[in-house]
Amino acid sequence: MALDEEQWQRAAAPYLDRMLATGRYPTLSKVVQDAAHPDADTTFDTGLDYLLDGIAARIAR
Repeated sequence: MALDEEQWQRAAAPYLDRMLATGRYPTLSKVVQDAAHPDADTTFDTGLDYLLDGIAARIAR
């Protein structure tokens, strides 16, 4: 049975908390703390922009 995003986050949270508490991953800790949670439309639009930028860069070569 697959977990939805919220279920996965709840399941993974204790592990992430323990891992980040070690202080060994300061960059990941900052990313997790500062992370935005965009909606599906924003995520799609951002991904599409990255894809199109990559295609444009390839064509420009």
